[in-house]
Amino acid sequence: MKKPVARLLVALAAFVALTEAIAAPPTDTILFTSSVSSEERAYIMEQSFASRWQARDPGTMIFNYRFAGYSFPPSTRAFDLARADLAERLRPLKLRLIVAQGDPSIDLAVLLRNSYFSDVPIISFEATDRSRTKYRNQGSLYQYNSHDYTAEILQLGLLLFPKATHIITLVSVGSDEKTYIDLVDELRIAYPYLQIVPVLNPTGASVDEALSTLPKNSFVILLSPGWTNAEGRLLLGTELIDSIEKDYGLPVLSYIREFAGTGLVGGVGVAARDYGRAVADLGLSLVLDGKKPEPWIASKDLATIFVDYQALVRFGISPRSVPKGAELVNPPVSFWVQYRYLIATGIALLALTILALVVSLSLRIRERSLLIKVNKTLELRIADRTAELQATNEELAASNENLTSMMRRNEAMQEDMLRNAREVTLGRLTAGIAHELNTPLNAISSANEAIRMVLSDAEGGIAERILALDDGQKRFFRRYVPRALETPLEDRITLGSAADKLEERLTALGLGDAAGLADDLRDAGLTAIDDAELSEFAHDHARPVTQALYRVSVFDRSTRIIDSAVERIVEVLGTVREYITGLPDDGHEGKVILRDSMERALLLFKNRLPTSVLLRIEYHDIPPVHGNQASLVRLWTHLVQNALQAMDSGGLLHISIGRERDFATVSVEDEGGGIPPEIVDTIFTPFVTTKPLAEGLGMGLAYCKKIVESMQGTISYSAKVRGTVFTVRLPLDEEI
Repeated sequence: MKKPVARLLVALAAFVALTEAIAAPPTDTILFTSSVSSEERAYIMEQSFASRWQARDPGTMIFNYRFAGYSFPPSTRAFDLARADLAERLRPLKLRLIVAQGDPSIDLAVLLRNSYFSDVPIISFEATDRSRTKYRNQGSLYQYNSHDYTAEILQLGLLLFPKATHIITLVSVGSDEKTYIDLVDELRIAYPYLQIVPVLNPTGASVDEALSTLPKNSFVILLSPGWTNAEGRLLLGTELIDSIEKDYGLPVLSYIREFAGTGLVGGVGVAARDYGRAVADLGLSLVLDGKKPEPWIASKDLATIFVDYQALVRFGISPRSVPKGAELVNPPVSFWVQYRYLIATGIALLALTILALVVSLSLRIRERSLLIKVNKTLELRIADRTAELQATNEELAASNENLTSMMRRNEAMQEDMLRNAREVTLGRLTAGIAHELNTPLNAISSANEAIRMVLSDAEGGIAERILALDDGQKRFFRRYVPRALETPLEDRITLGSAADKLEERLTALGLGDAAGLADDLRDAGLTAIDDAELSEFAHDHARPVTQALYRVSVFDRSTRIIDSAVERIVEVLGTVREYITGLPDDGHEGKVILRDSMERALLLFKNRLPTSVLLRIEYHDIPPVHGNQASLVRLWTHLVQNALQAMDSGGLLHISIGRERDFATVSVEDEGGGIPPEIVDTIFTPFVTTKPLAEGLGMGLAYCKKIVESMQGTISYSAKVRGTVFTVRLPLDEEI
């Protein structure tokens, strides 16, 4: 029974809260929209307005909306979007007053009021004569009229720069140019000795033309919020004033005091905070008291003179030139304010020094009394220790005699150990040389066996095969012999991939025994022939030609393998010589293609790769490295040989060549038994090996490390679940 009652009470409470929210009156709101060339100036206006208003009417919300740019209004579309956005956000509220600063904001305020908020009064300020003329007959629109301060600013400039002969005025006047031209004419009459140059509605080009020709005893009166410079960038406010002083070295005076402290010397105008307070007072009188002011109200009484002290220093102006009553911006800092932290620090250091001296003096007095007591105690202890030392010295003399005899015995033992080490090293070196020469000798033996096979076998040697060809077959044979012999040796030992592709092409063409013919063509080095040539080899009359080409290719390949094996023997002997003498066997260095050096090393294992080992090679197209070709072939041979010896029971031997940023990476990965943990940290040290003396010298990995480091590279080892991975990183040579 209790749960339904509780739920009913919760529902009633929610309904009452919703009803109160719907029935709640909209919040009283004032829209303050501004379009200024300085975010700081707009912020000061907004804050002073809000502070003055909320001091009397704290329940009203002030809604601020800014335009960036004073006399550079947005496009019509931007106006429409701003008006729609403001209407959507202000419609739920009770709008009581619109305050608009600058021409673009006045345009937006009138459009917004006429479209959505009729009868809401508008107070505007800092507008040009264009707005006065355009909205003269608008109802409920009041404005603080922007007074023209040109004459007052000119008088201030002549006080600060009495030797000035040229004055340029940069002013944005819109459509009311005549009024300003008349004012300039009046100034010329009042100051006939001055050359006053007005630049109306300035642009980057017109300003540069006017300022670049002025003498240095001139100053600028800036009455324009900004313009676009030669780079097409809009210059406003602080950046605009700084650019005039930086680019032309001329002092600037204006009516906007918030820019003092930049490139602005001074001027005559209304401070942003005074404008905000005055407009707030006018709005409070209008909204709360119901007193309607005149549509246009002069702002001249709000104006003050301001001069920047830092600018006086920059331009060498005497502070005595500043008129009485002027506000001095950035005044000089007093001696105490400027050096108060330094003086306070000095006093504190002096007090600490005195305290330290007092403490030090008391400590010295205490130390002196303690030293007297300690000296007496030490004299007694020294006498005791002297007696003990005499006894100890007698014991040490006897011990020294024993040590001398022991050292002589140790020297004899060390000579015996060195002699034994030299004998062991010689034995290891002999066994290692025999092991290293065994690989190329086996390759030579296999190649000779292949040559004997093609010269004379059960089906007929190469000579019988060629002589048995008829005239047509001989012509066919002569046409393809050069191509078979020109095929690089590395392409003819490619493991399986070329034959697989040929078999697929032959099968697609429906030609004979695809697998057998593909193997023959691969062994003959004819993997790059086109489909028409494949069709010729598929006929029965081409079979003897294919067998003859195969034997010619085997003969040629075997002779090349013998050459490579002989080179390997020379390399092995060079390796031994290099380790013994410390000199390389081949000083030639240059750009080396890693794929070529790897394939040269693999040639030595072509005819003796165990059937239980599967070789997988991944080559990526990368730039060459700078080094010695023979050394790199020796490096890969060592790594591959070690991997094969580690895989007694077979497995996958994976070799890959790739790139990591500016380095080439070569990895040799096996599925062997791995490296024992006790020698992992010393595998690159000479004579460290897991092999029997007859199988290895333990110099291979040490030499590999020496080759890699001579090329500014690195070699590393890592273990995996089954086997090991050796990774070599070498810097790429990408110079053109």
